[in-house]
Amino acid sequence: MKKNRLILESLVSILIVAVVIIIATASFSGKKKEYDLIIFGDSIIGNDRSDESVTALISKESGLNCLNAAFGGTRLTSDNSKNSIGEKENLYSVEEIAKALACDDIERLRMAAFSENYSARFYFHDVVKKLGLVNFKKARFIIIQSGTNDYLSGVKVGSEDEENTFIHSLHETVKNLKKASPEAEIIILTPCFNDIFLQDERNCLNVDYGGGTLDKYVEAELSYGKKYGISVIDNLNDSKIKDETVNEYLLDGLHPNAEGNREIADTIWNFIARQTQ
Repeated sequence: MKKNRLILESLVSILIVAVVIIIATASFSGKKKEYDLIIFGDSIIGNDRSDESVTALISKESGLNCLNAAFGGTRLTSDNSKNSIGEKENLYSVEEIAKALACDDIERLRMAAFSENYSARFYFHDVVKKLGLVNFKKARFIIIQSGTNDYLSGVKVGSEDEENTFIHSLHETVKNLKKASPEAEIIILTPCFNDIFLQDERNCLNVDYGGGTLDKYVEAELSYGKKYGISVIDNLNDSKIKDETVNEYLLDGLHPNAEGNREIADTIWNFIARQTQ
């Protein structure tokens, strides 16, 4: 009886593993989809997924097929102190997403998309599922829009040779996205101005959370782009979203409203249009 029970338990375990594999495979099977433009980033792009979102507006204006692969709360930078699959927070970084895509290991990201995920990332599972169906070989443009949460988390700006820093993660992200999509043009989109202290004079240009003010991150991105020949859209300095216009373009001093979405979308499309003329 004991032997039969062990055999039965083994068969059940094998069946469970088989079902998990089938479900995982089904999630990412099917015809690969082609996108002209894919944007990775945080809630500045990711929170609005309506017909008036940044990617939807770009699609309407340009005719490009765009994928919004950004989501709330993410940093560019990985936290390498969290090394295991169980430490799901680390899997939300743009750096880790790019690494998974380069290794063709999108299933690893799915481990972070269980039901207990953070409420701000309720659409992460859908994003991962879509990424699993993307034909990255056909992408024309990939935008890396990150930096706001790295700034707010006090991540050190650093350099490409200094691990656990913003620019090191940017370097790794660019490298892995180029591996995943060798024909696409990689474009860096800097963070836009933010003012989460609307009641006083504090804002992203005079508050340091430990890694410097926001302009230091942007300066580093501009320098990195110049060094490696990567296009940078300077959303901090070149867009209309400024200290004096924050209420016009931002919902809460941080996230764009409808006018903010339009401004960011126009900034991106105008840049790409100039590049392709």
